[in-house]
Amino acid sequence: MRKLYIMVIMAAVFFAQGCMLVGLKYKEDNKYIASTMKSGKPLGLSFEETGKFTDVRDFSASSSRYYLVEGKQRARVNIFDSLGNYLASVDKWETDEEEGELQFPVSMVLFPDNNIFYLLDSVGKKILIFSSDGRFLREFYDFSDEDEEYPYFPVMLRKNEVSGFLMIVDTYNSRLLEINESGTTIMEIRDGGNDSGKLSFPQSVATDEYGNYYIADGKYVKVFSSRGDHMYNIKNSRIGNVSDLCIWRSRYLVLTDNKENKVHFLSMSGDYIYGTSSAVPGTEFSRPYRVFIDSSEVLYIIDNLQGEVYTY
Repeated sequence: MRKLYIMVIMAAVFFAQGCMLVGLKYKEDNKYIASTMKSGKPLGLSFEETGKFTDVRDFSASSSRYYLVEGKQRARVNIFDSLGNYLASVDKWETDEEEGELQFPVSMVLFPDNNIFYLLDSVGKKILIFSSDGRFLREFYDFSDEDEEYPYFPVMLRKNEVSGFLMIVDTYNSRLLEINESGTTIMEIRDGGNDSGKLSFPQSVATDEYGNYYIADGKYVKVFSSRGDHMYNIKNSRIGNVSDLCIWRSRYLVLTDNKENKVHFLSMSGDYIYGTSSAVPGTEFSRPYRVFIDSSEVLYIIDNLQGEVYTY
């Protein structure tokens, strides 16, 4: 009985120490993230002919260029140098057989090592490849012949950093597709094998170093293994709707919430660490929509309504 009593006390002490350590860890994380967010500033990209950007759908950056995607109203990709000076806009594409205008560009993936970017046009039902300076190269993927009963209207294009393939978030068909360099589907996630893993209205995806998928689905983040099996869901009462997510410094999930107009920071297992509605001191987010993290771990938050990119 005495041994059992001692063991219970020791277990309680270890449990309490564990709680203290976890609390201390997240307290330090909270301080670090808060300090980072308070040191942010607007990137200040502008184009003198139109001034403020409208309906900003996506953003990407390399060591030499910035890219800003505007949606249906202006339907173009704006290119800037590393100092923020405007270089060009891409709103058309053409081949020897045909030519066309961008209709509703919504997402892009930059491959800086190859000096190209892939652009997803949802209404145009194409993925097009351009050189890094905006010259059209070729059509990569045409989904205009998809099932008419379930029209294919994807909202996001991302790269799986583990497999190297492209991931397409097809919101209105409630699925995630992964396609290889020839456009062949090699992975499709719809329900993960159970009801809690069934996708409803997916809007974004990120992958960790093991190839696991983190899919933004309404107020949830649904996590799947690299084989597409559902693992668990992340949910918190402070999250309204996850419009985008990224993995920052291999330890944090960064979520943009376009319902609560906040940016949330969570641990990789889903513990809530920090949330903010401030874009920078003195300025509130209007509609934080996309998040981008460059190769130097610089964090960019894109506000869709303000047409602004904030850097941290």
